[in-house]
Amino acid sequence: MKMRSTNRALATAFAKKQLGLTLIETVIALLIGAVVIAGAVIGYQVIYGSKAQNDAQLLSQAAQCARTTYNNSPDFSGANISTLAGNGCFPPANVSGSVGSQTVKDTNGYSITAAPTTLQTSNDSIAFTISAVPTSVCTQVLAALAPSASQLSAGPVGNGGANIVMPYGGTYNPSLVPQACGSSLNDIIYTITK
Repeated sequence: MKMRSTNRALATAFAKKQLGLTLIETVIALLIGAVVIAGAVIGYQVIYGSKAQNDAQLLSQAAQCARTTYNNSPDFSGANISTLAGNGCFPPANVSGSVGSQTVKDTNGYSITAAPTTLQTSNDSIAFTISAVPTSVCTQVLAALAPSASQLSAGPVGNGGANIVMPYGGTYNPSLVPQACGSSLNDIIYTITK
């Protein structure tokens, strides 16, 4: 009889112990959750950082090609996305359409345009515009393009890059970027001179 009561007491104690999680089990579960969340955040940053680097590299190469293409011209008169695409300034995978009416998209699917503009004298520069760039990519693209830009601006889609984050002859001002890239979709205008 005594053995039965001992078994019953052990069974009751064991059943009570299994009703909840121990502190150690709870801490382990929280740590696993924190690691998963940290991994997701890092993955998100890596993906958008990679997109920004791809855009910056594509535009920097196109800018260098535009300088080479118009090297013997006094300015960038006549430059547009089709002439630059026709001169091989963009990888074929990014170009669509027929000769003379090409369009260019970056690897993320954002449209790119190019047109001559004036910083000091008529058509002395060319402005590349990337359209409809999300905020998370916009902030990183601006930082990546700053070293090679003559002027850099961004703003809400269709607003013509209203916020200059690097004026011509000036330096890149990262404190202006949150306002420049503040819309959910932004246009980035990357301007270079000869």
